[in-house]
Amino acid sequence: MDLTEELRRRTEAAATPRLAARPGTLLRRTVIRHTWDEARLLPTPDPATTLLLTPVADYLLGPADRTAALAALHHWDAAQ
Repeated sequence: MDLTEELRRRTEAAATPRLAARPGTLLRRTVIRHTWDEARLLPTPDPATTLLLTPVADYLLGPADRTAALAALHHWDAAQ
């Protein structure tokens, strides 16, 4: 990659809107999801809680019950 391309990439990345940072709790590590090129947000029945699924681990975002979050992950896994 040449310098011009790298500068263009960084400029585009800086202009991309970002989500606000939220504290998260590791729920589980996963087998590496090689086919994923980005993380996914999985909503839960509780609007204050979201699950963040990444290529290497899954996280609980928000003040939810860990047991309920793991149940939501199990439901998501079964649907895949």
